[in-house]
Amino acid sequence: MLLNSKSSSKSTKDTVSYMMSVASTESRAEVALEKLSGDGFVILPDVFGADYIQALAADIEPYFDFTGRNDFEGRSTQRIYSLVSRTRSADPILENETVLNIVRSVLGRAPLLMRSQGIRILPGEVKQDLHRDDVCIPIAHPNQTLSVSVMVALSSFETRNGATWVVPKSHRDRSDKLGSKRLNALQAEMEPGSVLVMLSELLHGAGANFSDEPRTGIFANYCVPWLRTLDNHYLPFSEVGVNSLSPTMLGLLGYDVAEEGGIVYGVVEGRHPSKFLKLMN
Repeated sequence: MLLNSKSSSKSTKDTVSYMMSVASTESRAEVALEKLSGDGFVILPDVFGADYIQALAADIEPYFDFTGRNDFEGRSTQRIYSLVSRTRSADPILENETVLNIVRSVLGRAPLLMRSQGIRILPGEVKQDLHRDDVCIPIAHPNQTLSVSVMVALSSFETRNGATWVVPKSHRDRSDKLGSKRLNALQAEMEPGSVLVMLSELLHGAGANFSDEPRTGIFANYCVPWLRTLDNHYLPFSEVGVNSLSPTMLGLLGYDVAEEGGIVYGVVEGRHPSKFLKLMN
């Protein structure tokens, strides 16, 4: 089993491509897990074929109608929130066995899809701040990874168009001293159809797009299965049933948003659930 660490011909000294070169699904997962544990991320090349990637990109194109509202979302970045509710064409990515074998090895046999998005970095977008995706889980968990993030390239991820910055091994050091970590940051370049898998503790962030073309990818985040209520309160209620509930009960059952530490929980396609259900004027 071999793991190639190399940069593409377009790479600079600040660019890295950690590529898998393994035939079988089982061996790919085994080597990827080793790399994931050591560096906090790994790139799997050519997981999805060109025809599928092109068809998927065309299918989701009409949904890129939402532009970021703040610096973190990216004021020149378009997002498709709740991609899984918009189209079935992304399902082969979200339920891909090669990727899920890795995710299950980290999170357990029944992970949950925590978030699914289409992300398009437009020309002129600035570099996103380095961050960890597990910031939305504000509990101490030094010995357990609670979520895994996956980015699938629909277009080439290159230095010039904002390939994702990653800080190798930053999943092992959660200190707030980012200066030295920024010096160690590298850009993960990959071709369409390749997959970047990251532990949620890893520092990373979108790069600045200096090109004249957008950079597009699919983002998915999976979490451990116990990060949810014991009872599922969504399925029993039709829209009529939800309309009969008081504002207090709507909140208790999860049809509301909560903001903690700058993170907003419970949105539906980027909006308040009551707006989505047309319960608000």
